[in-house]
Amino acid sequence: MTIKIDIGAPGESYPALIGAGLLEQLPHILDEYAPSYRYAVISDDQVGPLYARALVERCRSSGKKAELYSFPPVKSRKAGRIGPSLLRSPRRWVWT
Repeated sequence: MTIKIDIGAPGESYPALIGAGLLEQLPHILDEYAPSYRYAVISDDQVGPLYARALVERCRSSGKKAELYSFPPVKSRKAGRIGPSLLRSPRRWVWT
């Protein structure tokens, strides 16, 4: 079972999916919620080896262009400055 919740303010929200097996469904999920010709997976150095590389490989194996951008872990106050600038970019991001 997959649960979809909307995060954010009305008119500026985005969906978050929670459920088992979502990695296998990733190509379909991206086509439905974030169609693009190229994707960037943003992660820190601790989470990246656990999940981010698998996301990139799943994208690539389905014919999608994807790159991993990994950063050292940052304190929450610093992350608050990084996130908004990345969201203003015209690229589609997949957060891990």
